[in-house]
Amino acid sequence: MDPQTEMTLRGEIEDLRRKLQEADDTLEAIRSGEVDALVVRAGGANEVYTLEGAERPYRLFIEEMRQGAVTLGPDGMILFCNRRFAEMVRLNLNQIVGRHFAEFVPPEKRGDWRSLLSQADSARATGEVVLERADGLQLPAAVAINILVEASGKIYCLVLADLTEQKHYQSLIAAERSLRRSEERFRSTLLSIGDGVITADEHGAVTFMNPVAEQLTGWTRARATGSNLQSVFSILSEATRQPVPNLLTRGFRRTEGGAPERCGALLSRNGETIPIEYNATPIFDNDASLSGAVLVFHDATAQHAAEEALKEAGRRKDEFLAILAHELRNPLAPIRTAAHILGLRGTEDPELRTLYELIGRQAGQMAKLVDDLLDVSRLERGKIELRMERVDFSSMVGHALEVCRTLIEARRHRVWVDLPRRALEVDGDPVRVEQMMCNLITNACKHTPPGGEIRIIAERRGSSAVLRVGDNGIGMTPEQMEHIFEMFYQGRQGDGDRGAGLGLGLTLVRELAKRHGGSIAATSDGLGQGSEFTLCLPALDPAKGPVRPTEPALAATPGPRGKANHILVVDDNPSVVMTVQMLLVAFGYRVSVAATGAAGVKKAVDLCPDLALVDLGLPDMSGFDVAARIRDALGSGIHLIALTGFSRESDVAAALAAGFDRHLVKSTDPRELVETVHTFFN
Repeated sequence: MDPQTEMTLRGEIEDLRRKLQEADDTLEAIRSGEVDALVVRAGGANEVYTLEGAERPYRLFIEEMRQGAVTLGPDGMILFCNRRFAEMVRLNLNQIVGRHFAEFVPPEKRGDWRSLLSQADSARATGEVVLERADGLQLPAAVAINILVEASGKIYCLVLADLTEQKHYQSLIAAERSLRRSEERFRSTLLSIGDGVITADEHGAVTFMNPVAEQLTGWTRARATGSNLQSVFSILSEATRQPVPNLLTRGFRRTEGGAPERCGALLSRNGETIPIEYNATPIFDNDASLSGAVLVFHDATAQHAAEEALKEAGRRKDEFLAILAHELRNPLAPIRTAAHILGLRGTEDPELRTLYELIGRQAGQMAKLVDDLLDVSRLERGKIELRMERVDFSSMVGHALEVCRTLIEARRHRVWVDLPRRALEVDGDPVRVEQMMCNLITNACKHTPPGGEIRIIAERRGSSAVLRVGDNGIGMTPEQMEHIFEMFYQGRQGDGDRGAGLGLGLTLVRELAKRHGGSIAATSDGLGQGSEFTLCLPALDPAKGPVRPTEPALAATPGPRGKANHILVVDDNPSVVMTVQMLLVAFGYRVSVAATGAAGVKKAVDLCPDLALVDLGLPDMSGFDVAARIRDALGSGIHLIALTGFSRESDVAAALAAGFDRHLVKSTDPRELVETVHTFFN
C-alpha cells in the first residue's frame, strides 16, 4: 500500500471510530432515558424520531383503564394516580397526590393494609382493601401490588378494581334465580348499571334488556321482548368476521358459573359494528332447573383503541431499531473489513498490528450489540424461528470458543475445557445454540479480570446436555443473581467497569434456552468469588446411524481460494465499495463496482459477472428491483447476494422473494462474507 493510500485509510478509520463512539454514546443515552428524540439525516432531509411519543399510548392506556392505578413511594406517599382512582375516592387528582395511601383506608382497616403491603416486599401481593371515599362511604376494592426497585428505593405499583359492581352482579344473578318473587327490584337494578344487560328464557327468547343494551343493539325493549336472542344480539367473530352461531348454547348447558368472557363485534340493528366484551351466564331456579340466561356486555371501543395504540408503539419501536441498526452498520462494515484486510496483509510493526486488531475487535463488539438489540426485539414479538436439527453439543463448544478466541487472548484469560468422551447431542438450532454458548463465554470474559481463569465443562446429566461456564471474576450478590437475566440489567460491574455491554446477552440466553425446552441458572458465592452459569438443554439418545457433523467454524485467516471469478459490487457507499473490493481482490477475485442501481444492471448485462453483491438501499432504485432486472436478463447464470444494513425477517424474506440467493448483513464478520462467496464457486 502506498503511503498516500495508507494515510487516507487511516484518516477514514479515525473518522469512523469517532462516529462509532458517538453511536455508542447515543445508545447509552437512549438506554438511560437521557434522549427525548433522534434526528437522522436521510435522503437530504432531517427525520425526527421522538422517543417520548412511544410512552404516550401507555399513559393513555393507564388513564383509560377501568381500574384505579396508584404509584407509592417507599414511605407510602402517593406519587401518581389515574382518573379512575380519583373517581373511586371522589376527589380531584390534585387532592390525592402527595398524601399517604393509608389516609384513604378506614382506621380500623389500616392494620390489614400494612400487612398486605409488607407481603409485597418479597413477592407480588394481591388481596382486598377498603377505601374511604370523600363522602364518608366505604368502597371495597381488589388490589394487586408489584414492586419496582429504583435508586431511590422501592416503588409500589397498585392496581385497584372496584368490587362494588362485581358484588352487584352477583346480587343480580341471585335476584334472577328468584325472578318471580323480585322481578321489579331486579329490573330497576339492571336499568341503573353502566353495562348492557339482556336476559333470555330457556328457549332463547329475549325477556328483558336495559337502556344501555337498547343503545348498543339499536333495538327497543318492547320490540326485542319475545324475539330470538340471536337476532337481537348478533355477534361477529373477531377472527373471521362471520356470525357467531348458537350464542348461549354453551351457557345453557353449564351447570355452574358462567361462560368465559368473550370479545367480538356487535352488529347493531342499523348495520353498525361495535367492538364489545360480553359474558353469558345461565340462571337456575331454586330447584336447580334452568330458567334462562343473562347476557352482560359493554362497549370495548376505548380498550381496542388502547390496544391498537400499543401495537403502533411496538411497530414504531421496531422501525426505529431497524433504522438505527442500518445507520450503525453502514460505518461498521468498512471498519471491520478494513481491519481484516490489514490483518491479511500483515505488518512488521507490532504497535500497528495491535491497533488494527483492536479496531476489528471493537467493531465486532459493536456489531454484536446491534444484533443483540434486534434479537431481543424479535424474541419479544415471538418472531425468532428455530431451525431444529441434531447438533453435536461438544463441537458447538469448540466453535463458540473459536468465535470468542480474540476476546480471550486480548484479556489473557486461562481457559480450562472439559468435554465428554462420548457423543452428546441435542435437538436445536445450531446458530442459536452457538449464540447461547458465545454469550456465556463472553459474559465470563467481561467479568473476569485480565489473566483470570475461565472453566468450561460440557457433560450429560440425566436426560440433559449441560454446559457450565465458570470464572474467578467479580462474582455476584444474591440480589444481583435475582436480576441477572433481566433485559438491560447493569448491576454486575466491577470498579470502573464500563464495558459490560447493554445487558442483553444473558437475556437472550434465557429466552433461547426456553425456546429449546431448556433452562439457564446462575450461582455465585459472593462478590470477588467468581460465578458459574449452567445451561441445560434436552439431550438426544445416541444416534444409531452416522450423525451429520456440525458445520465447522470459520477459519481465523482463510487462505486465498478465488479462481478469478468475476464479482460485481453495487453499493452507493464509497467506503463499503472500496473495502469489499479490496477484500475480494485479496482472495483472487476480479471485482467491478457500480454506485447506482441503473449502473449495476447495465454492468451486469454487459459484463455477465458470476456473482453480484447488491445493496438494497440504492439512490435511484431499490436493490429488489436491481435483482429482478438482473434475473430477467441473465436468469440463473448469476448468483445474487443482498448485502444490506437491514436484517428484519421481512427484509430477508423480501430479498429471497426478489431473486437473491442469500441475504447478508453489512457489518457481518468479513470472513463470513468471503466464506459465503466461496460457497458459490467451490
